[in-house]
Amino acid sequence: MCYVWAHNPTAAVNVPYTPSGTYSYNAVGRAAANRVTRTGVGSYVVTCRGVGGGALFAGSGSWGAGGHVQVTAYGTEDADYCKVGSWGTGGADFTASVRCYNSAGIPSDHRFTLMFSW
Repeated sequence: MCYVWAHNPTAAVNVPYTPSGTYSYNAVGRAAANRVTRTGVGSYVVTCRGVGGGALFAGSGSWGAGGHVQVTAYGTEDADYCKVGSWGTGGADFTASVRCYNSAGIPSDHRFTLMFSW
């Protein structure tokens, strides 16, 4: 399981940051194992290290690909919604691309929450 509150919608492009530890969680590495990278206006990549299903816990083998992802826009920025662009499991880490848009459908920087579970 991984939960992230991406609290910095205008972080420097391509510079990962650790999301709020108070409102984030990672079943393997706690909140410190989560990263959010802004890749452009309204575009983000979330990485949750260690929960991708491949060799999840010592001795547990591999869970393979699977799981469920939800993302929700958060706050009062100029965005109507955020959605998952793509996501991947099966390796050591879980990754997801997130896209946020304003009411006109134009990419917009925005805070969001993301939850991944098996």
